[in-house]
Amino acid sequence: LLDDLGVERGTVVPDRKPLHMAALIRDRLAAIAYRFDRKGQQVIVQVHGPDRVMGDERILGGIVDALLSNASKFSEKGQEIQLAIRNHGTHMEVLVTDHGEGLSAADLAQVFVRYAMLASRPTQGEAQGRGTLARMHAWAQAHGGALVASSPGVGAGCTFRLRIPVT
Repeated sequence: LLDDLGVERGTVVPDRKPLHMAALIRDRLAAIAYRFDRKGQQVIVQVHGPDRVMGDERILGGIVDALLSNASKFSEKGQEIQLAIRNHGTHMEVLVTDHGEGLSAADLAQVFVRYAMLASRPTQGEAQGRGTLARMHAWAQAHGGALVASSPGVGAGCTFRLRIPVT
């Protein structure tokens, strides 16, 4: 509502401190485990290389929560969700991949648009926060990074890639 009314609320300013992404992700997984337990889903985490970044735990934790929740929401019961942490020297990537509903090319173009009406629907009737991915996209940019989505198409799952600078 505040966005619709054009109310200025300031910008997100990251408070960067040294942190280990694997530990942050373990903490966030524990906090939202009920989502995966309810649907009998398993999250497989793989860490490739050093996982230390200078980051804002609150911002990065919020993005991870949103991406994992989204993966669960659009995946059927019992499906596996993969999360990979990859260090590329100057930046780190966190990839969240599901094998769920997937996105059409039209939906993929709108996935980070606030309040866009996408054709994909949650698998168990979960609520959709139409502004969440748009907000996470902005948070990634405020952190000096990027958030991108890819999907082979409807019914073929999605991958969300969070790219953040290491320093």
